[in-house]
Amino acid sequence: MSDAGREKCESVLTLSCISVLCIFAAFCVLTLASGEGGGSGVEKCSEMKIVCFKGGIPPGNYLDRIEEINCVLVDARYLGELKSQSLNSIECIEDVHIVRALFTPNDSIFDEQWNLMRIHAPEAWDVERGSENVTIAIIDTGIDFAHEDLAEKAENYAFGYDFLENDTVPDDENGHGTAVAGVASAVLNNGKGITGIAQVKIMALKVLNASGFGTDWDVARAITFAAENGADVISMSLGSDNYSEDMRRACERAYEKGCVLVAAAGNENSSVLFPAAYDCVIAVGAIDESNKKTNYSNFGEKLELVAPGNSIPATYPDDRYVYFTGTSAATPHVSAVAALLKSANPALSNAEIRRILCETAEDLGEAGRDPFYGFGLLNASAAISAVLQRREFDIKPRNPYPSIAGTFYGKIVPSYDIKVSKISIYPCVGTGGHAEFVSICNETKCVNASWSGYSGDWRNISLNFTLIAGETYNITIKTGSYPQILHKQSAEVEGGKIICVKYEDVNGRNHNDWIPAFKLE
Repeated sequence: MSDAGREKCESVLTLSCISVLCIFAAFCVLTLASGEGGGSGVEKCSEMKIVCFKGGIPPGNYLDRIEEINCVLVDARYLGELKSQSLNSIECIEDVHIVRALFTPNDSIFDEQWNLMRIHAPEAWDVERGSENVTIAIIDTGIDFAHEDLAEKAENYAFGYDFLENDTVPDDENGHGTAVAGVASAVLNNGKGITGIAQVKIMALKVLNASGFGTDWDVARAITFAAENGADVISMSLGSDNYSEDMRRACERAYEKGCVLVAAAGNENSSVLFPAAYDCVIAVGAIDESNKKTNYSNFGEKLELVAPGNSIPATYPDDRYVYFTGTSAATPHVSAVAALLKSANPALSNAEIRRILCETAEDLGEAGRDPFYGFGLLNASAAISAVLQRREFDIKPRNPYPSIAGTFYGKIVPSYDIKVSKISIYPCVGTGGHAEFVSICNETKCVNASWSGYSGDWRNISLNFTLIAGETYNITIKTGSYPQILHKQSAEVEGGKIICVKYEDVNGRNHNDWIPAFKLE
C-alpha cells in the first residue's frame, strides 16, 4: 500500500444517508398499430422484427415506427411481403431484443464506489452475483469476521488459517486483509456499508503480521493450503522485490491444480513485484479516477491487467470503513471478477478465465498490451457476456452404455465458428473416462494434443483451434477408461453434426455406430 493509502486507511469515513440512484430501462412494451390488445411486448418480441431503411420509410402497415431514424417494427409473418416490395431500400433487419433493468444495491456507501461503475460491475450483477460453490482465498493479514458488512455471511468467511500462530483463527490485527475482503465480497444489498463485487466464499489465510510484514515461506505455505483445500481463486495483495523459488513452485502447483492466481504489481512505480511477476500469476496495476496509471503503480512487461486503486471504499476492523489506496486495492477487483466467471460457468478452467479477463479488458494507453496498462482495464460486464456467449460442440450423453476404451475416428461439421480450447470426455458412472489423444484436421491444418498425466483436470486436453462453420473436419479421439457412448452412426446437435467412421476398441473390434460423448469448448 502507498503512504497515501496508509494515511487514508487511518481515516474513517463519516457515514450519512445516501440516496441510491435507481436505474430504469425501457422494456419492449408495444401497442399494435391495428389497435388490438397486444399484452406485454416482452412476451411478443419473438413475433416481431425491426427493419431499418436506407432513406425514408416507404408506405406500409407497420406495428410502430421511428421516423427520425427510418426504422419500423413489423409483424414477422409479413416480413417476406415487405422484402418483396421494398428490398432495395432495406438496410438491415434485426430481431427485437429484451432490455432489462439493472440491479442497483441498497448499500449505504454504494454511491461512493466509483470503482464498481468503472469496471461495469452493476451490469455484471444483472447476470451473475456469485455462487457459494466458488471460493476466493485471500492471503493477507487475516479478516475481521465480526464486521457488520461481513458477519451476515459468517458461514462463508469462517474457514481459514493463521500461518503465523499455526491455528485456525486468522484474526486481522492490521486491517489490510479486511479491506481486501470487503472490496472482493462484502455483503451485497444488506443496506450497510459497501457493496462487494462477488458473493462467494472467502478463505482467510493470514501470513502478514500487525505491521503488514511476513515471509515468502509462509506465503508459499498459504498458496499450497489454498490449492489443497478447494480455492478457485487465490488473491494476494502483497509482494516482494525478491524472486523466491519456493513461492514460485507453490504458485505453479496451485495453477496446475486449477486455481486462478492474482497478485498486486506493487506501489513503487517500478518493476512488478513477486509473486505477481511469475508467469502463472495475473499481475494487477492500479488506475485513478481518470483511467490513468497512478503515480505509484508498478509497471513492465509482466503487468497483465489494471483496476481502480485510488480511494476505494472498503471495510475495516471494528465496523469501520476506509478509503483504500494502492495496487492492493486493485487486486481484489480482478480476483472477484474471476470468481464471478467461475460462478457463471463452473466448467471454465483457470486458463480460460484468465484469457477472458484479458480479451474483454478495456484497452488503455497504447493499442494492445503495453507495460503501463497490460491488456487494459478490467471489465466485469464484458467478461460475463463473453462467458454467456461462448459456443461449444457438445455431444451430450443420452442413455449411455458402458463401453470399453478405444479410438474414435469420425467427422465433424460445425454449424457455427467454435474456438476450441479443450476437449472433455463424459465418463460412465463410477469410471474416470477421459481423452488420451485428440487430432482435428481439415484440408489445410492439423492440430494434435495428448493427455500428459494426472496434473490438473486430467479429463481434459488443451487445444488451440478454430472450427469454421460448414467445413468438414476429421477428428480422432483416443479414449481412456469407460467413456459414455452414443450408439449412433451420426448425431445432429446444436453445434453441428458428427459422423462415426469407426470406433476401434482396445480388443481390436470395430464399431460403426459408436460416438463417445464429448465436448469441444
